[in-house]
Amino acid sequence: MGFASPFCTYKVLFHIPFLFYISCNILFTYYIHKAMNLIPVPLAINRFYEIVLYPQAGILGLAWQQPPSPSEYQRGTAALLEAVHQHHAKKLLSDNSRRGNPMPQDLVWMTHEVVPFLCDQAVQQLALVVPEDPSHARNLEGSLMTSKACYELQFFQCHQEALAWLSSSSGEVQE
Repeated sequence: MGFASPFCTYKVLFHIPFLFYISCNILFTYYIHKAMNLIPVPLAINRFYEIVLYPQAGILGLAWQQPPSPSEYQRGTAALLEAVHQHHAKKLLSDNSRRGNPMPQDLVWMTHEVVPFLCDQAVQQLALVVPEDPSHARNLEGSLMTSKACYELQFFQCHQEALAWLSSSSGEVQE
């Protein structure tokens, strides 16, 4: 029981009523975003995913809300790629903690379509939030770290840590 980092609470330190814990965690997240001057601007929201832009830091984020079908996965990822092109984003955050394990056809599509597009757009950093299941991260890493990959990839179990890494100067890719 305890904290895993200053940005993300993994477990409750004490037996605090659940509602109080949730409201504190939401407030804490708000203050972290505010302290880092990162206020998200929603670009697309539906029952499967949410795409936001952190214009102050040039970070584009995709958060899956529930496991999508393969066609919904491609639709959501295509919306993210369109936003990458439109906003010239070089730093991406993909929160897959609620997405579920990717289907094999999703992994193949990622390798052959998504990775080349990200490289064509000169994306520098990709932060992936994944559940604690190690096979989930391995599957994604195998598809996203091909010989064609041109970005720095990091895995996180917490959205706030991923956002902090992308917005930190030490996480920037040197040109």
